[in-house]
Amino acid sequence: MHLVIPFADAGSSYRLRAYDLICNHYGQQRRPLQTASGAQPFNKARTVNLLILERGWPDDDVIVLNDADTFVAPEQWRRAVEDAAYEPGLIIAFDSYWRLDRPSTERLLKQGSGGLARLLGDPDDFDFERVFNQPGSAGVCALSVRTFSELGGLDEQYLGWGYEDLDFVNRAATLYPLRRITGPAYHLWHDERRPDDSPTSTPAALVKANLHRYTSS
Repeated sequence: MHLVIPFADAGSSYRLRAYDLICNHYGQQRRPLQTASGAQPFNKARTVNLLILERGWPDDDVIVLNDADTFVAPEQWRRAVEDAAYEPGLIIAFDSYWRLDRPSTERLLKQGSGGLARLLGDPDDFDFERVFNQPGSAGVCALSVRTFSELGGLDEQYLGWGYEDLDFVNRAATLYPLRRITGPAYHLWHDERRPDDSPTSTPAALVKANLHRYTSS
């Protein structure tokens, strides 16, 4: 199993703190991880594709793509990895997406791994900006190297924030049935958002270009 966390410092201290927390979370579970990092504007797709190509992992190995601001319960993560090891296609490790608000994120970051445990044990003790059911996001997902290759990786025409994961999910669903693990994913706050829900740390022109590519494909 290969855990890949895409990350670029967009000037938000919350992003860096969230990334550190997610890495520590997996480190305590003894999960080896690879960070796919790059300069701004961040080309997440190219960075992830190059890392996986350079590693040359066997086709039957499982890749977990985990956003640097998102996590799920360990049992959901394990089930996604197990499913990806035996079945082709993309497994999304959640079926709902809970976006923490800024005060709750700040409290969780101060508490570190203990905060993550509290959130998983009692989410009602935290506040959320929005909750999405059956979301298109693939913030924590698992698939085999073979499936990743069949998909041609992520679309490198997407720059900055947004829509590259929706495109990836849609393309995966055309090859194999899309599967989800029951349970929530939790997203840590890191930026104010525009009316179109994009983070202000990403130039609006890039978001517009990504949306155009996504809706035109």
